[in-house]
Amino acid sequence: MTQLVHPLAFLATVGATASTYAAVAVAIVVVYRSNRVLMFHAGELGIVCAYLAATVALGVDGMPAWALPLGLLAALSFAAVAGMGTHLLIDRAAGRLGHFVGTVLTIAVGIVLLGVASMIWSGEVIRLPLMSGSWQVGGATLTVNSIAAIALNGVAIALVLVLIHRSRLGIDMRAVADNETLAMLRGVKVKRVLAAAWLIASALSAVAGITTAALSTVSMEAAVVGISGIVAAILGGMTSLVGAILGAILIALGQAVVVLFFEPRYSQVVPVLALLVVLMFRPFGLIGRAETITRV
Repeated sequence: MTQLVHPLAFLATVGATASTYAAVAVAIVVVYRSNRVLMFHAGELGIVCAYLAATVALGVDGMPAWALPLGLLAALSFAAVAGMGTHLLIDRAAGRLGHFVGTVLTIAVGIVLLGVASMIWSGEVIRLPLMSGSWQVGGATLTVNSIAAIALNGVAIALVLVLIHRSRLGIDMRAVADNETLAMLRGVKVKRVLAAAWLIASALSAVAGITTAALSTVSMEAAVVGISGIVAAILGGMTSLVGAILGAILIALGQAVVVLFFEPRYSQVVPVLALLVVLMFRPFGLIGRAETITRV
């Protein structure tokens, strides 16, 4: 029989997972909107950042209160370096080769990152709780760790949304997304915008990797979070940040229902089924717009 789960505890679990997927999905949309490159290495980057954060935080004797922020800072610093390096590789060195080549290069970057993680940490499984303890709310037991994961991902996503919609950089990013050539003619520094997109996406990937380590464990297999983020972005339409968040919620909800009524191992099928359904019936996504090519 299915074990009864309190609705609040169920929502907290879904929210924590959805916020992690949403961080990856928003990262993918930010990059795709700027240069039409699909960021396939978001999950692998998150893994390396999570390993680094855990190594730094757990390496401090007694793990004082400042150890976790120090680990987060180390992870974000590596993400910034990785983001700038990816920008130089894809937008500068291989920019003229087209978007498809850029996407393939992100797969290569992901393979390299997995190799680095395997070489340094040898597939070690680590858990990095953000906070300990639990709260009793309305008869439900909510882990503080899940609430902290939702808060961390939520703050990161909110900062990105504010940056894109309320800053000059965001205006430039939207201009480049609409028409890169016209934006360049209007004085927009396209290279700076592309670099900013990779930096933002890398930071979100790092946050998602750390919350993955907090909610379950950080391991080589945790790269599957990146696949769920990609599917969430596709569900949302690839160009909509709100759609990416909605897609992440739907995938997390579907996985939670499968875990609740069936077996946890079947939850990995949910993103694949969701991708098949959206490609069959709404290939431009839930909120995305259909693009047509006409002869003039």
